[in-house]
Amino acid sequence: MFKNFEIAFFGPYPHREQIKEGWMSRVYSIDQAFKAWHRIYVHIDIKIYGDQQRMVRVTDSTAVIYLNPETDEGKSYIKQIVDTVRAVYCHTLHLAEYLVDYLDSGKICVDVHGVTPEEEAMMGNPHNVERYARVEEQVLKKARLCVFVTNAMDSHYKNKYPNIDYAWTKVGIFEKYDNQGYSLESETETTELPVKVIYAGGTQAWQNIDKMVDSVAKSTNRANFIFFSHEHDVIEKKLPASSKDYVSLGFCEKENLAAEYSAANFGFIVRDCSPVNRVACPTKLIEYLCYGVVPIVELVEIGDFAEYGYEYVSVADFNEGFFPDKASRKWMIEKNFDVARTMQIEYETALENLSARVLGQ
Repeated sequence: MFKNFEIAFFGPYPHREQIKEGWMSRVYSIDQAFKAWHRIYVHIDIKIYGDQQRMVRVTDSTAVIYLNPETDEGKSYIKQIVDTVRAVYCHTLHLAEYLVDYLDSGKICVDVHGVTPEEEAMMGNPHNVERYARVEEQVLKKARLCVFVTNAMDSHYKNKYPNIDYAWTKVGIFEKYDNQGYSLESETETTELPVKVIYAGGTQAWQNIDKMVDSVAKSTNRANFIFFSHEHDVIEKKLPASSKDYVSLGFCEKENLAAEYSAANFGFIVRDCSPVNRVACPTKLIEYLCYGVVPIVELVEIGDFAEYGYEYVSVADFNEGFFPDKASRKWMIEKNFDVARTMQIEYETALENLSARVLGQ
């Protein structure tokens, strides 16, 4: 049944219409590194049974098998797949839980994506912290290869597990953006103020919406703000009445964000100091660098950005009105363009080499 497949991916198949951002964008980018091989995607669903566990062809070289790993049939499929393919590439430690029994096979590669136990704690799921800590430790000890998104993730694991000598490689996160450009050259205003500040994203706890709203309240005489979010009503409820004249709210489709970024001067990425944020590589921050948006940050050491030497303004300085003028922003933007180019080259090189690392060529 699986003899024609060379590699199995544990994760959802990246149908082009489903690729918006985040996880699916990552799954798609990794898939592109293996286009030359016959591959099967293992779609885990603990709610399906019987005939619902089936294989579906997508193209001549790809297929998806839908299975429930808690059923005997699903477990049998997983064993057959691991026994048959040359390598298994697992997206996330959550899915690696179903491959713990096969880590000794020498075939399992895990794209860690993030520090799962700490993420579960941050999301208020303490019952999952120990569960995924066990999986994390086993993966680091036994997986053929761990794929990290940042060097900071490697530093985190070296500190957390000093006695484990794991194999790893870095494949960062980077998307190619069309119509890159920065607002400094497109501005027609002759005055320095007000500056334009943008935020596009969710309202999860780690996004620190309250701190952004506080920054709005402290900066209304020198800045205008625009918030794009599916939950923009949540942000609106937090805004004091005195700030609402300086704020625009709404939702923006991803394909329209380029124009909005290019019209902005600064962008919020206000993350607290935590392991989750220190190892991350936020797409939003990459977008800021590519479109000439100077980041407003709380935590400077997000992922590897400080290591690359990116330019930013702290939220504390911004709130006090200590932020760069047009002339200063110009060289900051150019420096950030250089950082983005370096990240892109590293990312493309890592993707080119990934199949050889995973398939052992």
